[in-house]
Amino acid sequence: MSNRLRGSPHTPRYPSQKRLAAGLATIFRTNKPANGNIAILARKPNPLGSTFPTEIVKCRLRRERNTLGLFVKYGTKEFDGVHGHRGNVSYESKVYQSARWIGKFHATSEKLLPSPRLRFLRRYGANYYKGWARRTKRQFSRFDRLSWIPDLCDEFEKLIPQLLSAPQTIIHGEYFGSNIIYQNGASHPADWQSTAIAPGEIDLASLTHSWPTQIVQRCEREYRKSRWPSGAPKGFGETLDVARFYMNLRWLGDTTLMAPLLRGQERPILSKNLKKFIKGLYDAGDKMGLVRDDLAPAL
Repeated sequence: MSNRLRGSPHTPRYPSQKRLAAGLATIFRTNKPANGNIAILARKPNPLGSTFPTEIVKCRLRRERNTLGLFVKYGTKEFDGVHGHRGNVSYESKVYQSARWIGKFHATSEKLLPSPRLRFLRRYGANYYKGWARRTKRQFSRFDRLSWIPDLCDEFEKLIPQLLSAPQTIIHGEYFGSNIIYQNGASHPADWQSTAIAPGEIDLASLTHSWPTQIVQRCEREYRKSRWPSGAPKGFGETLDVARFYMNLRWLGDTTLMAPLLRGQERPILSKNLKKFIKGLYDAGDKMGLVRDDLAPAL
């Protein structure tokens, strides 16, 4: 999601043909000199990339007849960690190495958390969740028409123990449709730089954000059957409600993302995405009985 929302202030810079070939050679572990064993046939910038420079590369190993189509992502010297939420490309590559053997993602990874191989993963704690609520409150407190937002931020802090006591697993962190590649009947999530240890309901909240109720409910049923064939644990519904609460604060509290929409404005610039997350926050609070009907956002 972030990669579709966040614009880059700089034009992406891509490596030279020689440097790209050398990098790909290390991935495919060729024994010959890098530039002599990898043939770069074509390369095209990814029009949807933004947080990191990405491109589509067509290449061929010298000894192979078939060509390869690769999605290549590059690290950057300047990197916005978004208050501890996102890791860099090196971090993401480690997540990919772990994700190859995870299997049924949330169900299996919950059992793997004690593994020393996963110690590099960040874990969402109370201060992490509070940070998003407090940044959101600070950014929206001066807008009278949205006075209910700071109040909901305070209410959310009271709900954090629900997220901390829920079953923890490895989550994608930004499991929106725009970060999932669907091909030949299989889903392949991309952009793993926000992976963390947290309740799996956060990914479910991301996936179903702003979707029609019927689809949301079906996704919830499929999720429960997939992760807990014998039945979901007590408190699943409550955890999912709080996860939806958090998911909207996560974006409204993103200072970089919100700056051009809020800074120096008497009222927010209501972009499509800002409207979506404001409404999502209201709906989450309303479902839990935390806002008055007369305070519904005029979007």
